[in-house]
Amino acid sequence: MTKRNSERLLELIRSIFELYDENGQLINEYSENFKHKVILMTNILRDQSIFGLSSKLKRLKFRAKETFYYGWGNEVFKNLRENYNIKSITLESFFQELDKSLDSIENRVLEEYVIIVPINIDFKNNLPQNLFDLPKNIQISLENYNFFSKNYSRKIFDFIEMKYERYVDKNILNLLHNIKYRKCSYIVIKLKARDKQYITEIVGRNIATNLGIFCFIKFSLRRVMRYSRSDFLSQNIAEINGPIMIAVKNDDVDTIFFSTFENFKFFESFNEEELNSYKTIIELIENIKHQKIRFLIGEIFRLYYLALTDTAISDSFMKFWNIIEILFLKKAGITEERIIDRLKSLFKPNFKKDFNDMIELIYSKRNFLVHEAKNIITEADRDFIKEVSEHSIDFFLDITQEVQDIGMLEFLFDNINKPEKKLIKKINVLKFIKNLKFP
Repeated sequence: MTKRNSERLLELIRSIFELYDENGQLINEYSENFKHKVILMTNILRDQSIFGLSSKLKRLKFRAKETFYYGWGNEVFKNLRENYNIKSITLESFFQELDKSLDSIENRVLEEYVIIVPINIDFKNNLPQNLFDLPKNIQISLENYNFFSKNYSRKIFDFIEMKYERYVDKNILNLLHNIKYRKCSYIVIKLKARDKQYITEIVGRNIATNLGIFCFIKFSLRRVMRYSRSDFLSQNIAEINGPIMIAVKNDDVDTIFFSTFENFKFFESFNEEELNSYKTIIELIENIKHQKIRFLIGEIFRLYYLALTDTAISDSFMKFWNIIEILFLKKAGITEERIIDRLKSLFKPNFKKDFNDMIELIYSKRNFLVHEAKNIITEADRDFIKEVSEHSIDFFLDITQEVQDIGMLEFLFDNINKPEKKLIKKINVLKFIKNLKFP
């Protein structure tokens, strides 16, 4: 840890410490000052070279959103308040208390959950056998109503009657009673966890990723512009979702989580050709050995789903743009201009100049939104960047069997637009180096 990071972290710890009273109670957990300091502190603690909080909580299967609000922080600062004063706190004492807190989490029982998520896709009993398992530490499957009815239907309605009938908003009851359960398909996830917040994040990411793949099959390269009096009218492209997440523990319903309180508006159906396309994508992903490439694919499909279902055109646009940044490896030291160059190198249509000009125009609108908070993004812009992101995803899927890691992907992007003569020279130099070092 650098001296600068050490000093900054200790300063944040002491300033947060002062926000607790003598009894170890937080004075005002809703203050913006408190939230800001906590976010800064947790961002530093995420760093693997400093503490690696993210990976430690993930290993413990506990509250994957590693922020202060989800359980690790209050106990630490309460103990600090009981045993130290503001001047005696050191980084060593803070890390000791933090380690104790993580040890206490590890001592909690690791419980098994089954999560059932009804989705508004009708597969006509021709269900895909394999779904995308991002972390590879869960069991995920797709089931029909017969499975739901046989194993969980009665338990869920008994739970609703016992827990919700008297105390819950009528909109929630209306949703729970009127989902078209018979027509739904059900994503079923089995996992172990020490905390329900961990469940919502891990399951939520996997659900969004798989729905993203289904949406990619259904909506990819489809023109979606609609006539309206205002081109800024908020409207989403896709209506595929899972409004509730049912958590079953010890064979009984434990909790129902809600992503929305709105019922399904309609059901999407998948024909045999679309199902075969889905299976092809899953097979491509399953053959990828490099975990970072798998994570990258999972993230782009998650963002693709969020982009299609976001009702705000500008937010949807930015998610499609984020897909492009991820695919073309945006990171520290890689400028947006370089990402634009990598993107342009991928496309060689007959109207290349017009295409490049359009990319520059879209990029300028993105900059107005990000840097000046000026929203001049239209539905046509969103439609264009959607199509560009889909072509980019297609290209990425096509090369996954040849590109085995991130380094190879960077090498490809940096050389794909070079003329043939330069490529031949580079190939010859690389061959020479290989023969020199490994004769």
